[in-house]
Amino acid sequence: FGVRTLVAPFALGAAGPSPSAGPFGAAFGIAVLTAALLQHLGLGAMVLTRTVRQLRRLSDHDALTGVLNRRGLHARHDRERRRTDGGAGCALLVVDIDHFKRVNDIHGHEAGDLALVAMAHTLQQAVRASDVVGRTGGEEFCVLMPATDAAAAHDIAERIRRAVKATVIDAGRASVRLSCSIGVAWSADAREPLDQLSARADAAMYRAKAAGRDRVEPVPVS
Repeated sequence: FGVRTLVAPFALGAAGPSPSAGPFGAAFGIAVLTAALLQHLGLGAMVLTRTVRQLRRLSDHDALTGVLNRRGLHARHDRERRRTDGGAGCALLVVDIDHFKRVNDIHGHEAGDLALVAMAHTLQQAVRASDVVGRTGGEEFCVLMPATDAAAAHDIAERIRRAVKATVIDAGRASVRLSCSIGVAWSADAREPLDQLSARADAAMYRAKAAGRDRVEPVPVS
């Protein structure tokens, strides 16, 4: 826009007709100015649209990992609740990186960030196309699984656990192998509020931590 503003007067002066060209020249000059204005307005609208889209993405995605944040996860669950009759079932996994504080303390926060990014990538690779991955805070992630029964939810949780255990990050002078504890909540009614599912999955995740970590806590059914 800055370059166009500087160049436009010279371009119009060189290409436009002189004032002595009469009414046609004046009309032509107005047409050129109008076309330039419309072009700039169009470009401005494109920039504004892109900016709004980026701001909307930032509002519901985690800046570090690129997955949904808590707000985005709630919005996605609300959309699923509106489009379903409630009979398909729904599952939620709460996935927490084991000993994450130790990674930060020993290897530094940069290694911790690498672990979070690697975790998000591993989750996205391990889940199905219909599942939704989100980071809900710190080292805790969630996987929302619409139209899923309890057995499938547990199988996918185990697949995630194995994939995370095989994940190794380069922390400079050392390699760090990750593991995670997973709590699973399942409901036969897909319209159950996300906060309720999350509370049950979170409690299951803490039971997995207490039982030794690197495990999936059996599915609490409601």
